[in-house]
Amino acid sequence: MSKLQSKIKQNIGTIDELYKIIREIKSKDHYYNLWYKERLKVIETFKKNSDLFDEINSLKEKLIIKIMKKTLKEE
Repeated sequence: MSKLQSKIKQNIGTIDELYKIIREIKSKDHYYNLWYKERLKVIETFKKNSDLFDEINSLKEKLIIKIMKKTLKEE
């Protein structure tokens, strides 16, 4: 019986170690999934606002050109 008991204790120890490893992996995976979901939200928001950014940049360039032309005319 003592051999059987020692094998059982050994296996329980191994099972406990595996359980800890699995919990750690699940925890890291959970945080990765949260990060990934947030990243996807940011990417989607950027895609939605991409046209707006393009329009702002275009208007900014036009304004710079107008200012440069006006400055050149005044000189």
